[in-house]
Amino acid sequence: MIPWRCTFLLAFVFLDIVRAHGDLSTTIRPTLYDLLLTTNFDKWTYTGSVQIHVNVSRATDQILLHVRKTVKLTAMEIRFKGKKINMTLEERRNSLQDLAVFKTGENLEEGENYVIHMHFHGNVSKKLTGFYRTGYQDHKKQYIKMTGTHLSPDKARTVFPCFDEPRFRARFILTLVHPDTHEALSNMPVAHTKKLPNNVVMTTFKPPPPMSTYLLAWVQHNFVSTSVTVDGVRISHWVRPGNLHLAKEKAVLVGRAVHYFNNYFGLKFPLPKLDIIGIPNYLVGGMENWGLITVSEETSLSTPSSRYGRSEISYRMLLVHEVSHMWFGNLVTMEWWNDLWLKEGMATFLAIPGTAALYSDVDMSNELLRTMSRALHADKVMTSHPVEMPIKCTKQITQIFDTITYSKGSSVLSMLQEVVGENHFKAGMTDFLKTYQYSVANYHDLLGSMVKGIKPEKKENIISFMNRYILQKNFPLIVVRRSRPDKLHVTQHRFVRFRDTTTPVDPSPYHYQWYVPLTTITDKSKKKKVPTATLR
Repeated sequence: MIPWRCTFLLAFVFLDIVRAHGDLSTTIRPTLYDLLLTTNFDKWTYTGSVQIHVNVSRATDQILLHVRKTVKLTAMEIRFKGKKINMTLEERRNSLQDLAVFKTGENLEEGENYVIHMHFHGNVSKKLTGFYRTGYQDHKKQYIKMTGTHLSPDKARTVFPCFDEPRFRARFILTLVHPDTHEALSNMPVAHTKKLPNNVVMTTFKPPPPMSTYLLAWVQHNFVSTSVTVDGVRISHWVRPGNLHLAKEKAVLVGRAVHYFNNYFGLKFPLPKLDIIGIPNYLVGGMENWGLITVSEETSLSTPSSRYGRSEISYRMLLVHEVSHMWFGNLVTMEWWNDLWLKEGMATFLAIPGTAALYSDVDMSNELLRTMSRALHADKVMTSHPVEMPIKCTKQITQIFDTITYSKGSSVLSMLQEVVGENHFKAGMTDFLKTYQYSVANYHDLLGSMVKGIKPEKKENIISFMNRYILQKNFPLIVVRRSRPDKLHVTQHRFVRFRDTTTPVDPSPYHYQWYVPLTTITDKSKKKKVPTATLR
């Protein structure tokens, strides 16, 4: 996901401590959600049911699920080999009271598969998060109603009961009941539709590969589309009626980006289709729902003649950013939100060479410097935070969708590429994606792929180098003095622009020291960079 809006190096450390991530136990894991939602467009309410297929790894009489209080549960039970097992809501936990603890009528046995059945109802939100309502005025000045979703990072629980943490990947069979004046989109193509009484249609979608809850998406709309097929993937851009002439450019752009990343990663886009749709009144730049990218309608409907300079570059980079997430973020998902930078920093980094490769009419030469400049500006204060920031509760998640995560994360990856070389860096990314595809991973896993095949002594240097930029905040100020005609004296200090003596000093295991590779250019080197030393 991207909000509307050198090379230093970083490091990685193996921790012996097992850090708890999130609310949920891994005793029960979902494998499939069969989700049915019926939307009332007049009252802006919905009713729903979900069957969650789960596997139990250790005997228990307790089930922990996420569900916000605004989702009213009306019935619940567990089914096992034709038998019904009662379950009751025992308590709610955490600050938002959205962790529900259910007691089961009997023990759920180790190694067995169960199905949790729940019925519920709720309101379609006005806030453009979760399951929300929006709309637009057509050429007859009539208001056309629509719905959409934005479930990142933790809003699936505001719509239906679920295991709402990224590590709990599962398949989804989604069925939407909606007016026959509207079509429905989701992550995968439509499996089948059925006409119901009272001008209503039931649309069921094919299940996607296992994915995290925050990537589930649907839109109910009356838009029209134009499509292109690239590398066997159908790319469709959806716009409101009357704007179809503006749709082809974006479909082609997204198709070119898919082709670029297919070749870049050596892994084909795994879904049969990819839709992009502009949402009226959208609040963020874009969201990388797997197979269904949502962007602002302004972005969707803009034309080359209406954009210029920086806005043109930003527009193209935004779409390339979202397409890169189909691999980094969707095919492989971070295990927990402390590693948000693994997808957002990587997508910010990949959008620069991706956009440069796709377009020769925009100058991308300074984008790395602009990204680094934003990172330095955000990271120069005492109140900054490390790129990998501990997230202890869900309320903290949204705080790290910031410049440090996006721009500093991107800058660090750029530096890592300089250290290991572009070819080895790309090979490391491909190894990472192939090793953890359809699963979750963390920073340790990425570094493990990046240092494969590197000599042990250099491997340890790279890891230590990375840790110092990823796991501590701020950055070094490098001071160079000529001590004599043929010698330079180089020192480093932690740079903090506005030092606030009232702010507690955060300790760092690296004592705010960084590894800084130094190169020199002299008249004898004929303007070539010569690796000289590493400042430690």
